[in-house]
Amino acid sequence: MPITLDEFISAYERTTGNTPRKDGDGYRMPCLHRGDTNPSLVAVHGSDGGVVLLDNGAALSPADRVTTIKAVGLSPTGGKAKPLPVVELIPDHALPSKIACSGAKVEEVYTYADARGVPLFENLRLRAANGHKFFIQRREWTDRHHVYSITAARDKDGDILPEIDPPLYRLPEALSDSSGILCVAEGERKVDRLRALGLCAVCTLGGAGQVKRHAVKVRECANGRQVIIFADNDEAGERYALTIAKAVAPVAKGVRIVRFPDLPVGHDIVDWLNAGGTKAQLVALIDAAEVYRPDVDADTGRDIVVANQGLAEATDEVRERLRARNNGPHALYMAAGRIAWVRDGRVEGLIPDQLTWVLARTVQFVMMNQEKGTSRPIDPPPNIVRMVMADPRPCFPELTGIVTDPFMRPDGSIVTAPGYDEQTRLLLMLPPGYESPPIPADPTADHVRAAVAVVDELIADFPFDCAGSRASALALLFTLVLRPMLGRTHIPMFLADATKPRTGKGLLVGAILRVAFGHLGAWGRLPRTEEEMGKTIMAALSDCTPAVCFDNIVGMLDSESLCAVLTAVEFSQRRLGRNDAGSTLRAENNTVFLGTGNGVTQGYDLARRIVNMRLDAKCPEPGERTGFRIPDLTAYAMEHRVRIRAAVLTIARAWFLAGQPPAPMLPTMGGFERWVSVIGSILHFAGVEGFLTNAQSMREAVSNPADDHSEFVQRLWETFRAEFTARDLADKLGHALRPDERNGRQRDFASTLPDRVGSALGRPTFNNEVGKFLSRIRDSITPGGLVLRLVKKDRNGVAQWRVEFTGAGDPPARSRPDDSEY
Repeated sequence: MPITLDEFISAYERTTGNTPRKDGDGYRMPCLHRGDTNPSLVAVHGSDGGVVLLDNGAALSPADRVTTIKAVGLSPTGGKAKPLPVVELIPDHALPSKIACSGAKVEEVYTYADARGVPLFENLRLRAANGHKFFIQRREWTDRHHVYSITAARDKDGDILPEIDPPLYRLPEALSDSSGILCVAEGERKVDRLRALGLCAVCTLGGAGQVKRHAVKVRECANGRQVIIFADNDEAGERYALTIAKAVAPVAKGVRIVRFPDLPVGHDIVDWLNAGGTKAQLVALIDAAEVYRPDVDADTGRDIVVANQGLAEATDEVRERLRARNNGPHALYMAAGRIAWVRDGRVEGLIPDQLTWVLARTVQFVMMNQEKGTSRPIDPPPNIVRMVMADPRPCFPELTGIVTDPFMRPDGSIVTAPGYDEQTRLLLMLPPGYESPPIPADPTADHVRAAVAVVDELIADFPFDCAGSRASALALLFTLVLRPMLGRTHIPMFLADATKPRTGKGLLVGAILRVAFGHLGAWGRLPRTEEEMGKTIMAALSDCTPAVCFDNIVGMLDSESLCAVLTAVEFSQRRLGRNDAGSTLRAENNTVFLGTGNGVTQGYDLARRIVNMRLDAKCPEPGERTGFRIPDLTAYAMEHRVRIRAAVLTIARAWFLAGQPPAPMLPTMGGFERWVSVIGSILHFAGVEGFLTNAQSMREAVSNPADDHSEFVQRLWETFRAEFTARDLADKLGHALRPDERNGRQRDFASTLPDRVGSALGRPTFNNEVGKFLSRIRDSITPGGLVLRLVKKDRNGVAQWRVEFTGAGDPPARSRPDDSEY
């Protein structure tokens, strides 16, 4: 049963002879655990029927509560306690009579102070007449008297001496130290010797005999520090060191135990120093000491993390534990700004449940009971899992991709050892039994000629329309194999086009992809909308997909997102439905984009970012051709891919060792200068002709929509006499979708829109598409003298447009006989 308020007050009056003053619902009296006369202690009724003790409005600490209850003659668990002992007042600098008569002499006096530096008591080291050492504590009680006890007691006048909970020896100095290192030794003499060497050191009172009681105090002081424990060379010293290590490991930055096995049993660091040990030698011992790892059990070896130490501290510690153990098949990386792992050969961003799975196998979380110094294991707390995932600070290696074959770094060196490569941020995962042909360390001209023949064989059966298309196919192969060497370089899109179906464009791209990666990468249809395109690109970049191929493109190939990613080192996209600080997704661009199609029409902006590979079989039925040198190219590519990749690396290696000679008269491709320089020069070094010679003719075949908008602007002039918005235009053209003969004018108007914009008519994206088109053609004067002007944007960001006449003479007419149709 708990001690009631009435029981406590009665015991207080009986013990002290004083009556507490009534204060509201409770009683006020001097604070017994401090032994002062200030009436700051208040006793009130608790919700459980027991007494609640407050000191200046705050609940007493468990230790102070026990001292106060014992001081009034009660037991903390209820009932009467043994009466407090009466202690003798000893004059200053004198010893108790029994000790003095024994002939014991004081050797050292060690002062213990609280966190503020206020002295609490002294620990005296004495040497008995028989040579044995022992300790006794004393505290000042009056101006000229000491009491040789720090437990709760009474003096001869009945005044209560509160119990002193001993702090760490040298606690104030440890709290003010900024070195980040805390040394712990068993005994004050060792602490003082360590401090004489310039090291921050503490110890607990009572040595190994009381270490379990006081170890929690070392933990409170060790938070975030490197802890170095110096073990005495005996069983008690080892027990002391391990007890401290286990206590501080959950909060310390690291723990090391320094042992002295070469010393005689019972000796310690002081003996080692007295024998000639120096600070430099001691530092070497510390560096060589094994890091203490507090395993929960021998099977798992999981690190302990205290979950209730504070969210920020627990998060930092978990990240540190994960980083220290970040190896094996479930190693963690950072990819596209998120924590990821490699699963089934693919980079996969973790969700909270997956990180919980990792933590459950890496870290043992515990809840600490500070009062009892005990702990209990718990599952990974969800709030800590969320904080680890949300922490923006880099913690794990940055991963930009996975490769399954040896690859070349930007400096020309070739990586063949499996594992993570810090320079390229790539993970090399060689398949079981992988054997690569040796790549010459110093390739000769014969090596290069043989390698070129191997590469040529792969594309020998394809009917390229010109040397430029053939060179583009080889440029694709070299780009994919040498992508790690190119680093943060803009890579153009590759388009395999054909005059007729079944000419082999998909077979060509598929064979090159299989040689480069052993698979097709991300292969699929062209997204229909700009929103879908943005999602597709972001997904590929976030997953570190090496290549994306849009197969069988029909009609127009044009996309603002695709244009953006091809000339971006980092691609960003806003999360749908969000506009906050975390609404933008970002990912580094290391992906190569490809496409296939028959007679694909290229958008004006995108055409400047495309490398063309055009096939022309020059026969009515390309799919019926026979006589190929390689009947099954897909099987050939998979069977010989290692040899073909080695040939590409051999050519590139030879080019590097030759001093990276530049090719003469390379074409210009804005935004892709380094790619043109490197790949063009390597192909020229290999004797490949025609690099990008077909680029100019392909671009000239694409018209600039901004150069062909006269009819559209003319219709705007006729339709809108004042300012208008994209929505106004959508409303005017809405009738064009209805099968009604009276809507011919609207259909004619709609036909003047570019294909990309016109195809969006009637869909929610039309306003956005037409707004972008209006922005592209604004301020461009037509042959008839008309020009589209941006008048203003309202407070919602909606653009107001107007068509103006800037030519000489009379402006074009605005009215037509059938204006009513609008």
